[in-house]
Amino acid sequence: VSQETRNVVFDIVHENQKRGVAKEAIDKNKDDIYAAATQTARERVKLGFVVHRIADEEGIRATEAEVSARIASLAQSYNMSPSNFVKELQKRNGLSEIYQQLVHEKVLDFLLEQAKIETVSPSQLEAPVETETAAPTPDEISGETASETPAAEGGEAPAEEKKEG
Repeated sequence: VSQETRNVVFDIVHENQKRGVAKEAIDKNKDDIYAAATQTARERVKLGFVVHRIADEEGIRATEAEVSARIASLAQSYNMSPSNFVKELQKRNGLSEIYQQLVHEKVLDFLLEQAKIETVSPSQLEAPVETETAAPTPDEISGETASETPAAEGGEAPAEEKKEG
C-alpha cells in the first residue's frame, strides 16, 4: 500500500503541476493529498488482488510489445523521450505498474466480453424488495409449529399451518 500511495501522490502532484497549480499550494495541501492518496491506494490494492486472481485463472498476460507501446505513448504525453521515461519509471519501480495496468485493462475487457447485460425497465427498479421476516405466531413461539423457510431466506412464510389432531 505504501508504494501505491507514493505512486498516487506522484500522480496527483504531477497532474496539479501540469494544470499550473503553484508548488506552494501543493505544499500547503500535502496532508490532504497524502490522505486522499492513501485511501485511493488501499482501494487500488484491493482491486489489484481481485484482478490478479482473474488474470491468473484466465491466463491473461501483457506482452513485451504492449508494455513498450504503452511506455512510448506515456512518454509522449509527458513530453519525454521513452528512454528518459523508462529511467523515471525505474526510480519508482514503475515498469511493473505499466505491466499491471495493461493486465488490468485486459481483465476488464475479458469481464465485459463475458458479461451478460440485461436491460431493466424503471418500473422493475421501483419494486421494493422485502427483507423483513414476519413476526412469529404464538404457536411458533411455543414450538407447536415451525417454519423451515422464513421469508428472508427467499421462501414464503406459510399463511396457515394445519395442526394434526
